Amino acid sequence: MRALHLFSCGLTCVLFSALAYGQQPADSTAHSLVPENASCSSFALQTAPNLNLKQRGCYFVRQVFSPQFAVSTGFMAVVDQSLNSPWVKHERWSKFPHRFEIFYARHAAQDAAEYLVGYLHHEDPRLHRSVQTEVWKRTGTALLSVVTSPNEDGNLRPAFAPIAGSLSSAFVGTLMYRHSETLPTTMIKAAGIYGFYFARAVFNEFRPDLTSMAHQIFHR
Repeated sequence: MRALHLFSCGLTCVLFSALAYGQQPADSTAHSLVPENASCSSFALQTAPNLNLKQRGCYFVRQVFSPQFAVSTGFMAVVDQSLNSPWVKHERWSKFPHRFEIFYARHAAQDAAEYLVGYLHHEDPRLHRSVQTEVWKRTGTALLSVVTSPNEDGNLRPAFAPIAGSLSSAFVGTLMYRHSETLPTTMIKAAGIYGFYFARAVFNEFRPDLTSMAHQIFHR
């Protein structure tokens, strides 16, 4: 029953996220935290062929202080609080803010590592949709975008930014829960976080379709 409730909450969050993304204006809530200049404008960040270090910093700030970042952090904190995972003795819902803080720190560390390694390895942190039209080809292209990244010549090579982000988040979580985390569980968590990149890539690929579905459900 608990698993069913969590699945229902997750599906609802996906639909609401798709609806929010569809209605979100060009400038996000975090826009006020980013210096107002041409190189860091929403248009420049979306259309620049390659992001320089300053633009990556602007992109990072907008991600970390975006409403979507807070919502996803809160949802995962609720799931862990419900399952008491990692296990905490005498866990109560009054400790939920602490779990939220830890997840926020983990997500921030994940994004920071991802953007830094991506900059050093010349990987684009932005999500791009494919030009494919068939469902399976779109799905395959989305999954491939996680493990590979095009170089300056357009040839595909291994992508290290998602791996760095996964390890960073997992090890920050281990530092926060040293009483119940071990190296094997840390690596398992890192693998789970790495799997999230695949889910995110597929979600981004089909986000317009989900947005349309959300509008049909909530605007009847």
